[in-house]
Amino acid sequence: MPDDINRTHMKVKEGSSATYRLLEFARLVANLSSGLDDEDVLARTLEEGLRFFAGKLAWVATARDHLLTFSSVTGQAEQLVTSSIPSSKTNRRKLGFDGPVRWATAEEAASYLGSAMRGATTVMAVPIRIADRTAATLCLAGHREEEPYSDDDLALWSEIGRVAETSFRNFQIFVSVKKGQKQWQEIFDCITDAIIVQDLESTILRANRGASRLAGLDLRQMPGKRAEDLFPVPDTVKDDPFRRVIESGEASFFEVMQGGRPYLVSAFAIGLEGGSGQRACVQIRKEISELKRLQNQLYDTEKLLAVGRLVGGVAHEINNPLTGVIGYSELLLRKKKADEPGSRELKKILDSALRCKSIVENLLAFSRQKPQERQWVNINEVLENTLQLRSYWLRHGNVDVVRHFGELPLVMGDPQLIQQAFMNLMENAEESIDRSRGNEGGVITIETFHADPRVLISITDNGEGVPRDRLSKVFEPFFTTKEVGKGAGLGLSSAYGIIHDHKGSIRVQSREGEGATFIVELMTG
Repeated sequence: MPDDINRTHMKVKEGSSATYRLLEFARLVANLSSGLDDEDVLARTLEEGLRFFAGKLAWVATARDHLLTFSSVTGQAEQLVTSSIPSSKTNRRKLGFDGPVRWATAEEAASYLGSAMRGATTVMAVPIRIADRTAATLCLAGHREEEPYSDDDLALWSEIGRVAETSFRNFQIFVSVKKGQKQWQEIFDCITDAIIVQDLESTILRANRGASRLAGLDLRQMPGKRAEDLFPVPDTVKDDPFRRVIESGEASFFEVMQGGRPYLVSAFAIGLEGGSGQRACVQIRKEISELKRLQNQLYDTEKLLAVGRLVGGVAHEINNPLTGVIGYSELLLRKKKADEPGSRELKKILDSALRCKSIVENLLAFSRQKPQERQWVNINEVLENTLQLRSYWLRHGNVDVVRHFGELPLVMGDPQLIQQAFMNLMENAEESIDRSRGNEGGVITIETFHADPRVLISITDNGEGVPRDRLSKVFEPFFTTKEVGKGAGLGLSSAYGIIHDHKGSIRVQSREGEGATFIVELMTG
C-alpha cells in the first residue's frame, strides 16, 4: 500500500464516510494493481471486497462443463453449501455472466443462490472479461437486511472488477513476454553457430551455448569477458573489425582458424535496448569444414575436367605412332611363319599395341563423353588378360598370384573399361605390398564366383592395409597415401566410376597392417 495513501487514510478515518470510502477504494485499487499473478489478483480482490463492503463471503464463479463452479472462496466458507450449480441461462444471468447484478433482499438472495448458501440477505456479482468474453464473475454476499448493497456499491464493485481485469491482462502480457523471451533464448541457444554480442570495448554482452562451447567456458561466465581473448581474429584482418562494424554500420566477413577448424565470421551492427543510441556488434562464427571439403571437391572436379581435356589431346598424339607400330607388326608377322623365332614376340608386340590403341580410343571416347559400346564379357578371361599385362611388374615385385576362378555367366559391359578397372585394383594391391614388404614380396588372391543375379570378384593383398579413418575416402578423386609425385590418387576413383557405370558396386574391407580386400559386384542381366 503506497505510504502517502496510507497516511492520508489514517488522518481522515474519523471524518467524512464518503471521503473515507473513496480513500479505501484508492487503497484497494493500489493493492490490486500490484498483483503478482492471476491467483494472487483473485485472492486479493475477494479479500478486499469483503473488507470494503463488510461482506461475509466472496467467491469466483466460472463456467465449465455445463456447470457454474464456485472457487477461490473467501470468508465464512462453511456457509457455501454446494460448489457448483447447473449452467442454465437463468443461473448465468443471476451470477453476473451477462452483466453486473445486485440482489437487495433476503428473498432475492435466496432466489439467486437457491440452496447454495445459507443466510445471505444481499448479493452482488460482476463479470470479468478477458479477450472479449466473460472468463469469470466476482461474487460477494452479506447479511445486511437493514442496509443491503446499493447501486453505488454495485458500481464500486464493478470498478473493482475492472481493476482486476486490468491486472489479469497485465499479468497475461507479462506471461506472454516472459514466454517469448524464453522461446527466443531457447532458439538462440539451439543455434549451433557461435553467436556473440559485444560492445565497442570488445566486452561480451551476451552469447549463446554455441559460443560457450567454442570458448570452452560455462555460458554464465561469458558476459563480461573480452571477446578478443576468446575468439581470435586472423593477422590478415587489419585493426579491430568489430569496432569498425560498430562505427561504420557496415557488415564484415572473414575466415579464421580456431581449435584447428575453419570458421566463417560474419559481423553486423545492432542498436542496444533502452533507446540509448548505443550500438553493439553481433559476430556469428560458423564452422565451414564441410563447406571447405566440398569446395576442394569442386576444385578436384575441375582438375578432372582439365585432365580429361589433356588426355584427349595426348591420346590423339599417341594414336598416330601406334598406327605405325600396329601396321609394321602385322607386316612382319605376315613374313614370318608361326614357328619361326621372333614370331611369338611380334605377336605380343601387336597384341600390346592393339591394347594401347583400344585404351586410346576409350580415352578419346571418354573425353568426348560418348556412350560406350557394350557386349557380353567373360570376367575370368578379362582377369587373365589383366594378369598377363601385369606379369612383368608382378615378377619384378616378387608378388605371387593365387587364382580361385569359379564358373561365371557372361556379363554385359565394355571389356576394355572393365579390364582398366581391374588393372587399377591390381596396381593398388602391388603398391600396397611394395610399401609394406619391399623386396620380400607378397601374395595377391583373386576369387570369382556366381551369386545369382550377380558376379562377385574379390582381389585381396597382404600389404599394409587401409587405416579405419581412411576407408571412406579411398574412392575419392585425388585421395592418395603415396608420397608426392608417386601417384595422383585417380586409380581407385577411376575403378569406382567404371564399376558404377556398369550398374555394379565396389567396396573395401581392411585392417591396418593386415592387407585389404576389394570386392566388385556386377549384374549378370
